[in-house]
Amino acid sequence: MINLSALITDPDFTQQLVVQRSTGAFVLGGWQSSATPLTIAAVVTVAKERDLQQLPEGDRISGAMLFYTMTELLQSTGGATPQTSDTLTWRGDVYRISKVWPYADYGYWKAAGVRVSGD
Repeated sequence: MINLSALITDPDFTQQLVVQRSTGAFVLGGWQSSATPLTIAAVVTVAKERDLQQLPEGDRISGAMLFYTMTELLQSTGGATPQTSDTLTWRGDVYRISKVWPYADYGYWKAAGVRVSGD
């Protein structure tokens, strides 16, 4: 396998992003959540048609970007251990992670983010 982590960490290609990772628990009175900020390095590119076809909301997306990083990003899941999608800020806009491709064997993670704020 080809390890691409050298490209994902190359300062000529990466940008610093702030990720908000939500955590929480049910307590008396309901769900209480908190967000933990993480600063990560990522290569940011525009999502292509092929990438958007793999997203459940692919036909309604505007402002989707791809983020390649060494840090695992989380998308919403249900089941016994539910988790909430990470959000991240890039160029003043907030993106919610909607799909993660686990390429950890190749040294990186690929994630699609859908813009939830900004123009």
